[in-house]
Amino acid sequence: MPASKKRASWEPAGRPATDKVIVRWAVAAAMLLGIALILGSAPLAAATYLLLATALAARLLVRYWATQVSAARECNRVDVRIGDKVAFNIELHNRGRLAVPWLMVEDLIPAADLRGAPPRLRLLGRNLAFLRLPKGGTKRLFYQIECMRRGFYRIGPLLAETGDPFGLQRRYRSLAPPQYLLVYPKVVPLEGYDIAAKRPLGEMRLAYQLFEDPTRIAGIRPYQPGDPPRRIHWAATARTGQFQSKVYEPSALAGATLLLDLSPGGYPSGQAYARSELAVTAAASLTHALYLMNEPFGLICNGRDAVERAREEGWDPDPHNRLAAIRIQTSVGKAGRAAAPLILPPQRGPQQFQHVLEVLARVELYEGLSLADLIQETMPRIPLETTAVAFIGMLTAETASALEAVRRRGVQVVAIFNHPSELDFSVAAAQLADLGIETRHLPSEEYLPAFCSQYVYR
Repeated sequence: MPASKKRASWEPAGRPATDKVIVRWAVAAAMLLGIALILGSAPLAAATYLLLATALAARLLVRYWATQVSAARECNRVDVRIGDKVAFNIELHNRGRLAVPWLMVEDLIPAADLRGAPPRLRLLGRNLAFLRLPKGGTKRLFYQIECMRRGFYRIGPLLAETGDPFGLQRRYRSLAPPQYLLVYPKVVPLEGYDIAAKRPLGEMRLAYQLFEDPTRIAGIRPYQPGDPPRRIHWAATARTGQFQSKVYEPSALAGATLLLDLSPGGYPSGQAYARSELAVTAAASLTHALYLMNEPFGLICNGRDAVERAREEGWDPDPHNRLAAIRIQTSVGKAGRAAAPLILPPQRGPQQFQHVLEVLARVELYEGLSLADLIQETMPRIPLETTAVAFIGMLTAETASALEAVRRRGVQVVAIFNHPSELDFSVAAAQLADLGIETRHLPSEEYLPAFCSQYVYR
């Protein structure tokens, strides 16, 4: 991907802070001159004029330096995967005939993205420098960012601070606008596939075991919590004295519409972020499986697109201090109004997979529609010929009713219970089994390879 390059010149000073400084200096000078006139002190009057001249000279110098400094930021790529490193190269240039005695520059990165264990982004090097720019001189700042989690991240703006040697005047400016990094979610590789060749290994017929054909019994196994009553093999149970369940042969997957819940209220308290990230990873892996099998896949989600959040936050191109430059909205998970659902109708092909992957990279937790409300609102958009795969963190009566309504429309429904508790899964699976809905358990990321694997047979 070609390098991304952003340029900006240093704009004139912001008026609010400048006006306050001018007023303060004018009031102080008037008071000193008044005292000098009252006392008849020529030295005090001379000192006042000298102070005013110094302040004026400092102001003119800082303004001149400000108008002569420009900056450019270059990065080698903006679409990356988890674990990739992105290099940023910043070039500062003084176009003026006077040297800038001191300049502090910082390429701002939201502190929340650099915290955590592990952090979302890991800073390699320094994104801040204190330097002197000679006349006509150029200085460079280089650092790297390692992307640890999927998301849509803001890098910048490039903030600079300078002033006169006496500390009488200071200026803050955004030298370059922000850039944004898109980090794709993790995709679990498929077993039995040559990823480089994009085809099965050998002459094999593939089926996806997430959905089973109840008309084709492959064997029996001991009963497991969550098995619906219709799966119990009563003859084998009577013969062995213990409950036995039928094992069905997997049926070919005929596409899926993923229903992804990213409402914080849809997960147990304190687990919304971790469980939603697992759901996103599972959704990305499942769409990858469907893409490799050339099956249609779509996505319906109640999260918020981070691009919309970035548009609402904006950035200040002319801050009057450092705090104003780094101040952005922090209510990522709070909603003033319900966001429109993110809907990607089912399609096949690499463009569809890329589109879904980009949406899954940008989507965030959002207190908008609940999963039940999402299903009710988008039910007409779920095609009858695809399977509705719902990722749920908690099963409520409203969610169960909404899933049952989808099934009654003639859509096959599979619920992926994204919860660590085996007991809670058993309870939810039993409730959904009574509604004719099959449930699969996703307790942790360790289960993803098996969850998304291909089962091949001749």
